[in-house]
Amino acid sequence: VNYYRPLPPRDPSLSPDPAANNSPPDFTYGSLVYVGSTDSPFLGVVRPGGCLQSLENNMFRAPVYPHKVPSTVFLVVRNRNGLWIRRAPAAFTVGQEVPLIEVPGPNSKRANNFARDFLQVYILRLFLRSTDEPKRIKMEEIRSAFPNHSESSVRKRLKICADFKRTGSDASWWVLRQDYRLPSEEEIRYLVQPEDVCAFFSMQAAELRLKDAGYGEKSLFVLDENQEEEEEKEGQPKMEDEVRAAPWNTTRAYLAAQRGGCFLELHGPADPTGCGEAFSYSKTSAKPGALFRQSGGEVARGLLKDKRTVTGTDADLRKLHLRDARALLRSFGISEADLKTFKRGL
Repeated sequence: VNYYRPLPPRDPSLSPDPAANNSPPDFTYGSLVYVGSTDSPFLGVVRPGGCLQSLENNMFRAPVYPHKVPSTVFLVVRNRNGLWIRRAPAAFTVGQEVPLIEVPGPNSKRANNFARDFLQVYILRLFLRSTDEPKRIKMEEIRSAFPNHSESSVRKRLKICADFKRTGSDASWWVLRQDYRLPSEEEIRYLVQPEDVCAFFSMQAAELRLKDAGYGEKSLFVLDENQEEEEEKEGQPKMEDEVRAAPWNTTRAYLAAQRGGCFLELHGPADPTGCGEAFSYSKTSAKPGALFRQSGGEVARGLLKDKRTVTGTDADLRKLHLRDARALLRSFGISEADLKTFKRGL
């Protein structure tokens, strides 16, 4: 998708240059979408007269930047049967992804509902592939594909569409009930969306990495809201940086920020580049201290301009945490020796 922001309208009499026009550039790939000054598809804005290309699907949106490809560059495709050479007519660098859907958290209601539906879809597909009459399947086929599901949960899904036979030629088989209409493959595809599959396994991969790093179950379930209140409530668990960068936290934080429900860090542990060249999709407190830490005070000053201030300042320093007050004084050139002599009441 090519996002284009038109130039503001001008009086033709003031622009005698016939080459001055307001037409978008031509692109080989993508469709054209006009944007205004307030409906940018990304955190930044598209400058007037500028165009930004993006790669989009139902899960994310990311800016892309074209590069010239030399005529000597080709694409080599390899598999077990051999090699194939293909032309490489274009190359793009893809920037930071903007999430469009939320990744469910571990053991959340949404994740558990998906796991249930995914299991049901697998069972229905096994019955579709069965060549027996009546159609039948074995419990072992399901347990081998879903080892983390208990036998009771698998039985619960099977009982919806099949009966377990204990005697006869179908002994130890789950046989499809005669009064159950087996849906077609097209109908089954509507039960589970591909985007939900990607989000679920993204959660599982991140959860496994965190557990391998030594994080327990309790660490994974700490909410971002605790991060904002940790300075005021003793004993409140603190979210570790690695957990804050987990996909269920970053996607939730970004989508909440898009709705105006929270603030995002400019730089932080969720920066995928690791060197401050991308945004950190993690929540930050709207309190003055956190805002001063994030932007050197500029954001905080803008938010506090309508509040009561201390004489000689443009921020309500009385609400600063002691740690943040010291950091602010250091930025003004106060030495560490002088800071040790200061008290909160000064």
